[in-house]
Amino acid sequence: MPSSSRSDPLTIAYMAMGAQTAIKEHPEAIALFGEGELELVDAVIRHAEYADRLAERYQDDIQEVFVYEVAEPLGQFIVERVVAQDPDLDRVVRRRAEYLMSELCGCTIEPPTPQSERLTALMNAATDSIQTALRDAFDAGRRAPRQETVVGQPVWIPLEPDQDQELGM
Repeated sequence: MPSSSRSDPLTIAYMAMGAQTAIKEHPEAIALFGEGELELVDAVIRHAEYADRLAERYQDDIQEVFVYEVAEPLGQFIVERVVAQDPDLDRVVRRRAEYLMSELCGCTIEPPTPQSERLTALMNAATDSIQTALRDAFDAGRRAPRQETVVGQPVWIPLEPDQDQELGM
């Protein structure tokens, strides 16, 4: 069973299509891989989960079709790297996936680390809390600011409208 079972089926399919294209161009890839064609394609689609995580992470920036622009070329690239007998295949594949994604969304892709993913989640939660507090304050009709601490961060909270006039605003 492929390790990419949590991946999007379309990502798997298009990576396999890219692999098949490269195998047709480089039939020696199967012999260089040292196993059969099915095992080579399985090794290719094992990278689908990482590609899908990138797609999920940058989904708001994607301008084109992910499977055409990232998944299929990545599958082809992996087989080409097998032919080149790349000693650090996993690292090279991840960098290529990040490059293809950056081209697709026009953004800079930072390789995720467990620390950066946790920090991003914490920052998103803090930002949501601050935005909720500010929205609640504005919804209550407050407009002039005062400083308070929300989620450990200083935040400007509006004062009541009648206090605006007292302050000459």
